[in-house]
Amino acid sequence: MLPLNQLALNIPAATKPRVVVVGGGFGAINLLKSLPADQFQVVLLSKLNYYGFWPLLYQVATAGLEPESIGEPIRQLFDERPDVLFRGVCVTGFDPAAKTVQTPIGSLPYDYLVLA
Repeated sequence: MLPLNQLALNIPAATKPRVVVVGGGFGAINLLKSLPADQFQVVLLSKLNYYGFWPLLYQVATAGLEPESIGEPIRQLFDERPDVLFRGVCVTGFDPAAKTVQTPIGSLPYDYLVLA
């Protein structure tokens, strides 16, 4: 594994307005599904690499459902959307004046920022 100082977000240059979405919950996933693919470059930053439908967690705990039925890897949700880029990283700060999001492995400029 590379040391932290050798890692990078590796986001291609944006040719469309960049929307950075922080968080991978209900709000983020629904927003990403509704954004037009041809109008934005979307970057989803989440410390979790999976989306969980937590209201059904009790059914998994009581053996009513299999764990796979309430969770799905975030990358699989957007396989058909090359405009959505996922990075499994924690966000450590924001600079609204510079329109950047900071992470332990670098900062990322944005045109629109969504905290979800």
